[in-house]
Amino acid sequence: MACERIINLFHRRWAVRVLAMMHRYRTSVGGVRFVMLTTDLSVNRESLRDTLDVLIREQGWVAHHAGYGHPLRPEYVLTASGRAIAHWCHEFVLRAQAMPDEQQELLYNKWSIPVIGAVYDVAQAEPEGARFSAIKAHLPGITPRALTTALKDLCQASLVSRSVTPESYPPRSVYGLQAPAIPIAEHVASLKD
Repeated sequence: MACERIINLFHRRWAVRVLAMMHRYRTSVGGVRFVMLTTDLSVNRESLRDTLDVLIREQGWVAHHAGYGHPLRPEYVLTASGRAIAHWCHEFVLRAQAMPDEQQELLYNKWSIPVIGAVYDVAQAEPEGARFSAIKAHLPGITPRALTTALKDLCQASLVSRSVTPESYPPRSVYGLQAPAIPIAEHVASLKD
């Protein structure tokens, strides 16, 4: 589940929200203008420009609108590969909006969703729970410190549970998903399929 696509998608804080907004506007006006994104998302111009640059050059999900036209024509449009991922992002944002604000904002952190996905995957294979090393093995490129921070934040937000098994020596921690995170994890799993 914590595949390369999920890691790439959540690498930029605003990428999911930009793609979701592009999906929403695609049906009405065909694309979006830069100013529409900055206004609707309340994001600063530099962060948005960096995010769009990654979505265009590295991922290929967004493209500059080709050709000439009216000054109010969309500046950015979804590519063929971007349409499916944008629909997924739109559904993700709808699920996230149903959560409390503190949990909702945490979902857009770089490693939160990949970690939730890894915990979900490992817990499916290991009924007693996901261990730190197994979660880390699912997430190429994550540092132990980043994983520790993400797990700590997710535990504090009641999205992930942590339990210590004292009967083993040395005691070990196992992680599992709490109820609010399960619909999110299932949606993340649908992107892998």
